[in-house]
Amino acid sequence: MTMNIFLYKLLPMLLSLTLSQIIYLKIDKRYKLTNKISSKLRIKQEWTAFFCLCCGMLIILIIGLLDIHVIDIPVTIFFILYGVLIGIVNGMSNKISIKKSE
Repeated sequence: MTMNIFLYKLLPMLLSLTLSQIIYLKIDKRYKLTNKISSKLRIKQEWTAFFCLCCGMLIILIIGLLDIHVIDIPVTIFFILYGVLIGIVNGMSNKISIKKSE
């Protein structure tokens, strides 16, 4: 019973993570967003992917704090939003890591 509830909550997050990562990579291929963001940051190239991950986790923490103290976000929407954020940050940091290794 508990496993079904867990999978029910996890499925929207995984779907949104996958879709947002695919969409981000297609948009990035056309508009080169990762290159623009990477060039604007005044950080060594080796730390850029780590910085993007930290910013993504900070955004997730802020949304979590807002959910607890200010607004009440339904659990399903909360997991979908997390999946979208993690998918975008993961796609961006992966693209930066690949660019760095070339």
